[in-house]
Amino acid sequence: MHLVTLLLIAASFSLIEANSIRVNNTGTENLVFILQALGHPPSNGTLIEAGNYTEFLVLNEWEGSFYTYPEECLDHPCDYPVTKISVAFEKYMFGGFYDFLIVDLNKGFNVPASIRSVSRPDCDVISCDANLLEICSEQDQVVDEAGEVVACQTSVLNYQDFKERCPNARVDGGDVDLGVCASMDYELTFG
Repeated sequence: MHLVTLLLIAASFSLIEANSIRVNNTGTENLVFILQALGHPPSNGTLIEAGNYTEFLVLNEWEGSFYTYPEECLDHPCDYPVTKISVAFEKYMFGGFYDFLIVDLNKGFNVPASIRSVSRPDCDVISCDANLLEICSEQDQVVDEAGEVVACQTSVLNYQDFKERCPNARVDGGDVDLGVCASMDYELTFG
């Protein structure tokens, strides 16, 4: 009887499929990583030191967003535009189940970001690798208490520049620039 119970438990765990997500901080500063899932408020954040990463699993059919702030935002909340990576796993479309991936600059930019499948090199890398803070007009800049530019708001003035430097990122709500893939493991990179 105990053997049958153990086999049933093992079988039920093997039926649960999950997506593996690795989040890299390739920048030179520590970042607070925020996860915001559908129907759930953003987490307080997890510190990822420069050059390091964190990993976690999410169930199929999960959708949510990932973004980062500088380390000082761990102690007091920051509320300025961020580069966001949004995902929706296992959505039915085109006669099958696919994952939808977006690098979203709709509200603004704070760090370069990308998402790619680890096991499916045939899937596109969706990214904004350019440092858009370098081209941000003064009126769209968001500065911290030290006077450093920490973010850039997306506006009519910089829309074209953002789109030219990050052609496969979503720059406004009307963009349909997204990646479509069917994978079980993804790597997100910020910094």
